[in-house]
Amino acid sequence: MKKRIYTTPEGTRDELQGRSALLRRTEDGLLTCFEGRGYFEVRTPTLEHYDVFTGDESTLDPKNIYKLIDGGQILAIRPDSTAPVGRLASTKLATSPLPLRLSYCQTVLRCGGGNRGARTETRQCGIELVGAEGLWADLELAEAALTALKVSGLEGYKLELGHAGIFTGLLKGISLDESDREEVMRLTASKNYSALKDLLGNYREENPAAVDAVCRLPELFGGSEVFAAAEELISEPEALAGVNALKALYAELEKLGFGDDVLLDLGLVNGMDYYTGVVFGAYAHGTGEQVLSGGRYDGLYKNFGADMTASGFAVNVDAVCDALEKTGGRAATPVSDVLVCFAPSNAGEAFAFARELRSVGKRVEIAAVSGAEGKRLAGEKHIARWVYFGNDSEKEETPCE
Repeated sequence: MKKRIYTTPEGTRDELQGRSALLRRTEDGLLTCFEGRGYFEVRTPTLEHYDVFTGDESTLDPKNIYKLIDGGQILAIRPDSTAPVGRLASTKLATSPLPLRLSYCQTVLRCGGGNRGARTETRQCGIELVGAEGLWADLELAEAALTALKVSGLEGYKLELGHAGIFTGLLKGISLDESDREEVMRLTASKNYSALKDLLGNYREENPAAVDAVCRLPELFGGSEVFAAAEELISEPEALAGVNALKALYAELEKLGFGDDVLLDLGLVNGMDYYTGVVFGAYAHGTGEQVLSGGRYDGLYKNFGADMTASGFAVNVDAVCDALEKTGGRAATPVSDVLVCFAPSNAGEAFAFARELRSVGKRVEIAAVSGAEGKRLAGEKHIARWVYFGNDSEKEETPCE
């Protein structure tokens, strides 16, 4: 007989009471934050048509998508929330007045991560701003992202800001083949200066200024001082336009009091073929994963036949809770406030009493056990208050030490 497996698949996990409560509090706080800005929740199916995630503007590797066949159709288990929300906005909400402000809180699954010890199942909460562009739209998203990080209770977080136009503008002046282009993006993202210089050395004669600028992009990281360095280094108009857009956004964030929470990273290039404007990501103490990522992706909705600008971000709720557990210890197992015990003849009185307590927000458990057994049970469960309705119609009540 085949041995049954009772563990979870690689990259997934069971969530016990404390962790589940922490996840729920975090999600509720984020959705409240989003709703306060006019972003109202939508939900998309767990199963989508595979084509939703494989358009020209997709950054997902098909190898990371769980696929299945149903009636000859290729379906995908949702690996991302941005594309399904884009599909929804482009179809059922196509005639809605713009801008659209949508939020979501749902699970995404990507295969391949489990073999590397990474998650395959992740909870995401995020927002999409559809049909708005320019400085004020970017400011709205960045302010919402910074506030989301704060309300999550994270410590030591920083929002890293970049702009896709800087990198793509510089690369237009260099005739890179596709494999070298991908390698340049990877080396820039990892800030591998020496390997980047070695690779681009082969293209230096073609455009020395652009090559030098790309090689130095990973160094342009920090506060407002990076703008002066970038303006001295960069001459390509498209790249300079990206620098100026980022400079204007940073100035507005400083006015709002977020200057200390923002880091500029002109070498922030992850998903650069996907993003078309401002790009941002965030890390926090207690986790090596990004806790937030997003930006502007104005080409995405073309996959669904719509001509609308869009930007947004997603919070990795699992990574946030990892950080909170390690830095704040907020995942303790939840405990009820009161245990109400009763003899069978007093069930009605006990249930009425429990209902009264619950009406004022108390968490109440009920047990049909004797007074002595109830007191013992309350102690084991660390419930601070114990009440017993006995056969003599007298109520016995005591705190449990």
